[in-house]
Amino acid sequence: MKLIQRRRSTTSPAQSRGIVGASPQEEENKGENEMSTIPNWKAHLDYYNKLRALKFQSKQGIHIALELLESGALRSLPFDIVADYTIVVPAEAVQYFKDVKDLQFEDTEVLSADDIPPEEVALLRREQGPY
Repeated sequence: MKLIQRRRSTTSPAQSRGIVGASPQEEENKGENEMSTIPNWKAHLDYYNKLRALKFQSKQGIHIALELLESGALRSLPFDIVADYTIVVPAEAVQYFKDVKDLQFEDTEVLSADDIPPEEVALLRREQGPY
């Protein structure tokens, strides 16, 4: 039986669209000093004080954002995908999305239950359920 080896592409789909990020080979070749420039993201969104909801204008926009999340400095970033082409990310990560040319999105603050008056929280829970 003959094994066929596939060559790994050194250019990711995100890089071909102009999204900044190192290829797998480039990341393997980085020294310790260069690796320290990649942010040390916390493990969960719950560990961040400020979250932002990024709502993209199209299916293509959300796909580009998801490719960005799989590349370079954002690879270990916690995020959540919600309805309507929207993702939730830590506020510190928003600039990475703004740096991508022609990526259009609306940036809004994510509120916690503590930020909303108790009467309004009770009304929302009656209308939408506890989660």
